[in-house]
Amino acid sequence: MQVQRKTGDAKRQEFERAFLSTLMLDADAAIRRFRDPANDVQQARRELIRSVHATIDGVVWAFREHVRSSAHAMDLLTAAEEAVLAETNFQVSERGTISAQTRHIPLLGAVRLAARIATKIDPIFTADFGGTEWQDFCSAVATRNRVTHPKTFADLEVSAAEVDQVLSSFFWILELAVGAMESSVNVLRDFALNLGDVAKGLTEGNAEILQAYHQVIRDAQ
Repeated sequence: MQVQRKTGDAKRQEFERAFLSTLMLDADAAIRRFRDPANDVQQARRELIRSVHATIDGVVWAFREHVRSSAHAMDLLTAAEEAVLAETNFQVSERGTISAQTRHIPLLGAVRLAARIATKIDPIFTADFGGTEWQDFCSAVATRNRVTHPKTFADLEVSAAEVDQVLSSFFWILELAVGAMESSVNVLRDFALNLGDVAKGLTEGNAEILQAYHQVIRDAQ
C-alpha cells in the first residue's frame, strides 16, 4: 500500500512539473512578445492578458488538485469540500435516475479554497488575502473578464497600469501556489512515513502503537 502511494505521488508530481512547465513556457513567450517595443499596442496588450490568464487558470487548477489529493490522502477533507472540489452536482429525476452536471468553481473562490485546505494540511503555510496583492489579483481577473467578454469598444482598451497589474498578479499567484504545494509535499511525505511506521508496528504487535490505535478507534466511535 505504501509503495503504491509513493508511486502515485511520484507520477502526480511528474505530471505537475510537466504541466506547469508547459504553462510557464507559454506565459514566458507571451511576455517576451509583448516586451518587444514594436508590439506595445492595444492588440498586443489584449493578447498578453488572455495568454497570461490562461496560465493563471492552469496554475490555480494544478494548485487546487494538488492540495485536494494531499488532503484526501490524509483524510482531512470534509464531505462538503470533497463535493465542491469534484465540481460535479448530482440530481435525481422523478424516474429515480441520477444525472451529473459539471459545476465549475469560480477562480477567486478556487484560490481561497485551495489556500485554506493547504493551511489545513500544513498550519505553518498561510496566505495573505488582506493585502494589496490579493486586491490586485481580483482587479486583474476583472480586467481579463472585461477583455474576454467585451460589450463596448471601451472594454477592449487596456491601460499600461492594467498590464503591470496582471503581470504582478501572475507572479503572485505562482509564488503562492508553488509555496503551498511544496509545503504539502513535505507534510504528506512525513504523513506517509508515520503511516508506514504505524502499519509496521501493528504487524509486529508493538504494544504502544496497538494501544494508541485502539484509543483512536474508541475516540471515533
